[in-house]
Amino acid sequence: MPQPSRIDFEKLAASQDGKVLEVDSSKEHRLATLAMLRHSRRTVLITSRDLDPPIYDDGEICTAIKNFIIANPRARVRILLQNSSGLFQREHRLVLLAQQLSSFIAIRLPRAENANYNHAWFLADERGLIYRKLADRYEGTVCFNDPGQGGDLARSFDFIWETAEPHPGLRRLHI
Repeated sequence: MPQPSRIDFEKLAASQDGKVLEVDSSKEHRLATLAMLRHSRRTVLITSRDLDPPIYDDGEICTAIKNFIIANPRARVRILLQNSSGLFQREHRLVLLAQQLSSFIAIRLPRAENANYNHAWFLADERGLIYRKLADRYEGTVCFNDPGQGGDLARSFDFIWETAEPHPGLRRLHI
């Protein structure tokens, strides 16, 4: 059982608090992600370089994503992944879940002209945001209610998503 964080993410997620919090560890990012998933209803958008194993290759996170999808059959998770090479060196739990639930979870690779970002973020229902300016560091911010920035990021995500391609190795073949 993880030790409690100095921030009560569950309470803030339930209250839809608009306060911006600074976080600085993968543990805090994982706890904030769990809280957002538990309170999300429609969409989750993720941009990541390599699906951050300390956050997304986690049984509790994958269970929360699965529960999010089960709770609402219209729920969708879309992921823009900059680098997929490390995902095939070992089984990544979120990739396996995406292969099992491919109608609800989609992973795409952006085209070369859109793959030069060095930030990472998690956006729930276009309002809950976990944002890292530098994808390889865990210093970032969390806000459970920022529809302004959330809407801007969702539009930017959609623009890149439209030209992004599914990675052939991420498809599951049913025989």
